[in-house]
Amino acid sequence: MADTYLTLGGMSFIDDFTVPEAINGGGTHHVVLHRFIGGARVIDALGPDDDAIRWRGRFRGADASFRVAMLDVMRRSGRPVILSYWTFRYRVVVTRFVWRFERFYEIAYAIECTVVQDLKARAWTAVASGLDSLFGADLSLAEMLGVGAAAVNDALAAVLMAQAAAGSLGTATRSGLGGVLSAVTMAVSVAATASMAAETMAGSVGGVEAGGDPQAMGAGLVASGNAFQEAAAGVQAGGVFSRMRANLEAGG
Repeated sequence: MADTYLTLGGMSFIDDFTVPEAINGGGTHHVVLHRFIGGARVIDALGPDDDAIRWRGRFRGADASFRVAMLDVMRRSGRPVILSYWTFRYRVVVTRFVWRFERFYEIAYAIECTVVQDLKARAWTAVASGLDSLFGADLSLAEMLGVGAAAVNDALAAVLMAQAAAGSLGTATRSGLGGVLSAVTMAVSVAATASMAAETMAGSVGGVEAGGDPQAMGAGLVASGNAFQEAAAGVQAGGVFSRMRANLEAGG
């Protein structure tokens, strides 16, 4: 998989060592089986149950320990993040992350992510249901990203208000569609600004230094990790808003 770009919570896995050789996928469909006299059966289908996504690799280079610390912040926080590679995209929680320190520049790792939602499956369902469903699915996704920036949340609220005023997008007036499109375009800009601000904050926090105060360095890593995730969430929200705008322009 060295030719595949993988990201988790905004962290990129792009070189031959960090990118795993393979990633598992799929899962089962959870059912309840009722058996009756005479061999009759009734099966209640309860829904898909995705397997945990697992892979392993190694970090190599001067930033190896920093990358390990960032992933451990994700594990400790229990906060849902976006996992994407190739055409696959999931909302996951990092439920297991372990590493083996070999050198300061060479650290092997293994990771396990529990799937909260298969976002690609959600997108395919939305495609089959028309513009309203597409737009609604993206609104739900934007809300689920949980961007902490107040400006992004205000922009999302403005989009929701514009959609409510317009009614069904398939039958909305030109004026109604224009109001929704204007709100979404503003949200694209706001998300980009918020992401840049969070990225700047992440870069300004002190990292790990030889002889430094462990408590201060730990607090710095947590703050940097939170800001890094906030920047990634802003980028993802901007991508969702951009797709909403493209769908509106194509469907309007």
